[in-house]
Amino acid sequence: MRILLLNLYFPPDTSATAKMAHSVVEALSIAHSVTVLCGRPSYDPTERRAWRPYQTELAGRASIIRTGSTAFPRFDMKKRAVNYLSYVALAIPRALFLPCDAVLAMTDPPFQGIVGAIVAMLKRKPYVYNIRDMYPDMAVRSSSQGRSHRYGKNCIAGRCDARRALSFSVKTCARVLLPKVWNPPGC
Repeated sequence: MRILLLNLYFPPDTSATAKMAHSVVEALSIAHSVTVLCGRPSYDPTERRAWRPYQTELAGRASIIRTGSTAFPRFDMKKRAVNYLSYVALAIPRALFLPCDAVLAMTDPPFQGIVGAIVAMLKRKPYVYNIRDMYPDMAVRSSSQGRSHRYGKNCIAGRCDARRALSFSVKTCARVLLPKVWNPPGC
């Protein structure tokens, strides 16, 4: 299976979601072809990348495509928002031309779930939303079927309808991945 993973941060960024994205990629790339669409390193990176509209590199068995997003330091929220917006502006068009069988979105930028849902909808591919640093109870509490089940090390809420902030991205997902440490009742 060809999986397209969307997240602004990926190593050499040092954010928690960059590290989680790397772990997800390592696990998935054992049995699947994984392409990561991320931005230029900007979150306390261990190394920088020169600006190019898009650049490709390999990380183990995965292909990493970096957009030419801005790379302002994370400490100024206005500039960080520019990083988010420049990433999204370049990531959506590029994602539409990348072959995949499923779209997997993580949570950076905070509205990445919506970006993933749009990309998956336009590509007509299944969409998986990996929620790690948001409030996962929002997804399960407002589940349209009111149930969830265990899948591997993650708790997954099936077809969901979350509050307004997440409703579009969660409604269109095939699965929502939640961390194991969060165990809602009945999960």
